[in-house]
Amino acid sequence: MVMEKQKTSTFAILFALLPISLGLLIYWTSESGSENSNADLTIISYGSFVSSWGPGPAVGKIFEKEYGVKLQWINAGDAGLIIERLRFQNANQSVDVVLGLDQLTIDGAREVLEWRNFSYPEILWHKRLPKDALQRDFVPFDWGPLAFVYKKGQLDPPKSLEELLSKKYQGTISLQDPRTSTPGLQFLYWILSEKGIDAGFSFLGNLSESIHSISTSWSTSYGLFKRGQAKLTFSYLTSPIYHMIEEESGDYRAAIFEDGHPYQVEYVGIPEKCKNCDLAEAFVNFLLRPEIQKIIMAKNYMLPVVDQIEQGTEFANIPKVRLIPFSAQSLTRDRRSLLERWKKLGL
Repeated sequence: MVMEKQKTSTFAILFALLPISLGLLIYWTSESGSENSNADLTIISYGSFVSSWGPGPAVGKIFEKEYGVKLQWINAGDAGLIIERLRFQNANQSVDVVLGLDQLTIDGAREVLEWRNFSYPEILWHKRLPKDALQRDFVPFDWGPLAFVYKKGQLDPPKSLEELLSKKYQGTISLQDPRTSTPGLQFLYWILSEKGIDAGFSFLGNLSESIHSISTSWSTSYGLFKRGQAKLTFSYLTSPIYHMIEEESGDYRAAIFEDGHPYQVEYVGIPEKCKNCDLAEAFVNFLLRPEIQKIIMAKNYMLPVVDQIEQGTEFANIPKVRLIPFSAQSLTRDRRSLLERWKKLGL
């Protein structure tokens, strides 16, 4: 559901998000009798990963054939809703693998469940993968810098956050709601980390004139951009590659910011209450194999975590940008109050 800026109020946002929470409960409950009955391994992930065009089915088919097992995929919608799905678990509705949390949401996942630690295999990690990406209880499986994406000829790209306030970008930007979307949370934390809490929210208030829409998911906000309703969208540095490969179009570009870009690292984890824990660990290690990393890269349009995978592909040609390694520990600790302040902005 898209929340158009001109029509959105605080009550409208709350009304729009209420069905999401109720829907999660109904969806989870309705599947409780069958989702694990015939599956050897149950995996929860976000919509674009498990979709027919995403990497989930392709990767899963190979794993099933190699291990002689059956996988059950659970679609959580946007990655920002995975934790909420996990809150509705009970003893008869366990999952073995959670795939798609990022570095800003794994702390929240640790509050909901206990997680198994990993012994990492010998891997040549991607040379540009941030050094703090490796965690004791979550394994990275892809990553990518975030950036504003535009279409050549529609506007002059911004070169900094401050430029987004310019009148020439009025009503052009599509963003994601940080309460339901991990890219949306990345954007919020980026602003607050760069400018400080109070100044950051002041900046967001001033940005309102530039905002075309705020969507509950990345796919919705990017869809508005693809249809030409928004001219600038918060996405990934690798997003233009999608248009090059799928649409044979070189018109889509990422705006390069002189001060640098935030980045997202996506993780896979195994809850302590997993039913088939050994198979779950085998699946996690399977995701790091070079041939599987290449599938994830090609279908998820993100960078691999294993080095040399993108050589000889369009992914090797993405712009080299400065990464902003902002610390989100204090922001994560105050997440609830920060999201309340976001809500009060009425964007």
